Amino acid sequence: MNNEKQKVLIFGLGQFAKGLLKEFSSDWHVIVVDIHESRITLSKEEIPDAEYIHGAAESPVTWKRLDLTNLKYIISAV
Repeated sequence: MNNEKQKVLIFGLGQFAKGLLKEFSSDWHVIVVDIHESRITLSKEEIPDAEYIHGAAESPVTWKRLDLTNLKYIISAV
């Protein structure tokens, strides 16, 4: 069996998404995408174990940067 954590991809880093990030981060590999670099910087200080990507959810460039192996859920909180 594959021992890698399953992934959850969260678009946005507002209040709702940060709550999700806190809940998921202990058991999941969380990837967060947000257009606001300042939100990413603040969140990295609080929850450093997540993977953060600065980009737009609708951008093909952002999607090409994502490793979707073992991805279980995509949550849009934008």
